[in-house]
Order: sequence, then C-alpha cells, then structure tokens
Amino acid sequence: EEISRRFFNDYSIYISDYPEVYGELLVTCEEVKKKLTNLTSTRVTVRCCGKTAQYTINREDFDRATSPLLEETMLLVHKCFDEIGGGFGWDSVDEVVLVGGSTRMPQVREAIVAEYGKPPVTKNIDVDTIVAAGAAMKAQLVIDGVLQLGLGFVDDNAPSIPGESRREGRLVLRDDDISDITSHSLGMLAVEKDGDNYVNSIIIPKNSKIGKTFGRQYTFTGDDLNVYVLQGESNDPFSCELLYKYVIPGMSERKGDKFTVNYLYNHNGMVEVEAGVDGDRTLAAHQMPITESLEKIIEDLNREREEAKNAVKELEVVFMIDTSGSMSGDPVINARQAIKSFISELDLRRTYVGIVEFATKSRWACDFTRNSRLLSQAVDSLEAGGVCGSGTSETPISKHGGKYRSRKSEKILVVLTDGQWTNQSTEIAAADKLKKSGVRIYAVGFGSADESFLNKIASEKGARKIDLGSLNDAFREIAISIATEA
Repeated sequence: EEISRRFFNDYSIYISDYPEVYGELLVTCEEVKKKLTNLTSTRVTVRCCGKTAQYTINREDFDRATSPLLEETMLLVHKCFDEIGGGFGWDSVDEVVLVGGSTRMPQVREAIVAEYGKPPVTKNIDVDTIVAAGAAMKAQLVIDGVLQLGLGFVDDNAPSIPGESRREGRLVLRDDDISDITSHSLGMLAVEKDGDNYVNSIIIPKNSKIGKTFGRQYTFTGDDLNVYVLQGESNDPFSCELLYKYVIPGMSERKGDKFTVNYLYNHNGMVEVEAGVDGDRTLAAHQMPITESLEKIIEDLNREREEAKNAVKELEVVFMIDTSGSMSGDPVINARQAIKSFISELDLRRTYVGIVEFATKSRWACDFTRNSRLLSQAVDSLEAGGVCGSGTSETPISKHGGKYRSRKSEKILVVLTDGQWTNQSTEIAAADKLKKSGVRIYAVGFGSADESFLNKIASEKGARKIDLGSLNDAFREIAISIATEA
C-alpha cells in the first residue's frame, strides 16, 4: 500500500487497477519484507503504464506499515487468554515459541519482549517446520505414551525431574501436556426460555477439551425428542451449521419435565448425544439422516407448536388455602413460597389462576387471572388468623369449588390444610360432585391434617400428607404433573 500510494502521488496511476502489475508488486514486496529482516533499508523498482519509479523502503516504513497487524495479533492473544479464563495471562506463560516465516521479522520479537518481558525461544527452532514437528511429536506421544522429545535434539542422558516438562536447552513434552480442543462451539436447536424464538443453545463452548462430557438442562413434555446439533458461536441458528440430527425416544417415561442433554465430542470428531433423566438414568440417542434444510425444520417446528397451542384447552386452577390460626409463622410463610413456585411452573398464557383462603369464613383473595403480578400480591396478602378467622368450620369446596369460568376449560382444584375440618362429610360430598364433573382435585396436608379426609376429597393419587419442609417440592411435583397431562 505504501508503494502504491507513492506511485499514485507521482503519476496519478492506481497500480491496483492493473492486476498483472499489482501481482508482480506483491511478489516484490514479499522480497522487501525478507530483506528488511536483516537490512535497515532496500530499494524497489516499479513499472506501470510506461512509467518507472524507484523508491527506498527503510525499516521505519516497514514497522509503521505492519504495526496495525501486530496490534491485532496481540489483541487476539489477549482474547485467547480471556477464553482460557482463571486469570491466565502473560505471567502464566513459561516460554513463547515463534511459528511461521513472518515471525522472523524483528518487530515481532520486539513486540513479544514488550508484552512478555523477555525474548521468545529461538535456539534449535525452525519457524517454518515447527508445526509439523509438533504434530509428529504428538503422534509419537499417542503411540508410545509418555516420552521426552526434544526439538532439534534429544538429550537422553539428562536426568528426569518429576513434574517438569521443560529444561534449558530442550523442550520436553508429555502426553498430558497436550489437549485437543474444540475449534467451534456445539449447541442444539431449542426454544428460548422466555419467548417463542428458536436459538442455538450452546452446550460445548469453543476451546473445550475433546473427550469430556458437557450437559445443559432443558424442559420437554413429549414422547420423542429431536436433537439438532448446531456448530457455531452465534445465538442465531441460521448463522450456524447444522451437523447432525438425533432422536431420543422414551422421554414421556421420565418423572419430571426437566432433563439434561449431554454432548461428548469424541476423538473421532463425532458428537455423541444422550439425555440424563431422573437422577442417574440416561436415554440413548439415535442418529438420523438430515433430509431438510434448517429453514424448513424451524418452519415445520413453528407450525407444529402453533397447532399444539390451538389444540390445548385453557387451564383453570383454584388454590384453596387454609389460613386458620394454626398456620401462623413458618406454615403460612412456606405456603406462600410453595404457591409462588407452583404458579411459576404454569404457562400463564393459557392458564387462569384463582386463590381462595378459608378458616371460619372464606373469601377470594384473587379472582381468576393470568396476571403474575396480581397473583403474587394475592399470595403475599395471605395471613394466618386474618380476615377469615382462626378455625376450620368453613366449607370452601361446597361454596367455591364449582365457580370456574368456562365449561370447556380443564379444571384443577388444589387444597392445602394443616388441621381437622369440622364439616368433613359436606366437603367430601361436594368434592365427589366436582370430580364427577371433570375437576381434578389435589389435597395436600401437614401438621394435624386428617390423611383419610385428604384421600376422600382428592382425585386418585392426588392426596399427600407431608412434612412442612417438603411443601415446596410437593407443590412443584403437582404443577409438573398438571403441565404434563395438559
């Protein structure tokens, strides 16, 4: 560029407009670069369109022209340090080895000294062949196990010091000194948590060790899970490369909706996939051929999700919460937290929630709504022995159990209590009537709650007597069960 600029200033001719001349100039500049490695200046002859010029190029010109490239190189080095993490930096480096013919340029060594504080290794190093030599050394390590190999020479008589991988006059490598890493991130096609957009959900980050398993948790409530493996750093799947398709059958057999997708990038360059479910249990993935483009795959998935939304009924959930005096202290605090956790598991885009509190009286703390803020305020307003009194003589199921919004919705009733109800026979009859009409009833009790009564008002397998400390888990399991069946 410097020579082209000078020629234009002299003759108003752009050498780049003449490809053949420009190609010759590039060859000439390569020779200039090599000469300035050892000389302080050199002369260049340029001929174009009948014009001839000679220019002197000195080391200062060369340094000025290459300084942006050196700065960019150092920025890339620092970016590499940041990706390694753990505070890794120049002070973590034992020695710097130069690779490639361009590192013969004096300004490269000067830049290393400026950044690193000491010169790079040059003894017995051929910058043109060191990469090939390193590959050969790695191959030998893989074949023979732990060996001590020198670059340029091997000192077989040098004593071995445990833990040392290098000593003066030679570079020593052991098998565990070298790790293969992934050059790109590997993820899967997934729906973002708080929206409807498909994203590249990265599971194995770039520069991770090959042969190590990485996992990430997801939510899924279906039978067969399709895993589309993507390669790339972008969150946008269309900016990534689709590598594989795997199918994991039997997902409906797991207990909850949350599971882990595990990736292992093996030494053969393949991604192995499995799903971790229910603690230590895993489900194997089967690789399938990719017959469609990523655009068509996402288009079909969006269509299927829209059809599924339209096919699903609205859900209506009523909480009936005992706020009698015995709920004071930890019980009502735990109950508030459990209800909030329950609500967080629901899809409020199609779920209406109402809250009834009862003791000697009852009231709707919150009428049916899909507004999470209103629900949170209603939950926070629940107080033991408050506006509804302190006993358990009310009949909340009889009074409020049938007050759902729509005939077509799926209806859920969740009852939480810690004591003995006065009018049990009335409430059992009311619960039976609701169950016959299609209402699913869950009854959770702790403390002095009557387990037999809970079993009678609840739907099949919907009753449980628990410790107070297990309340949050119990409510979460119920929420997952409701979401799965819905």
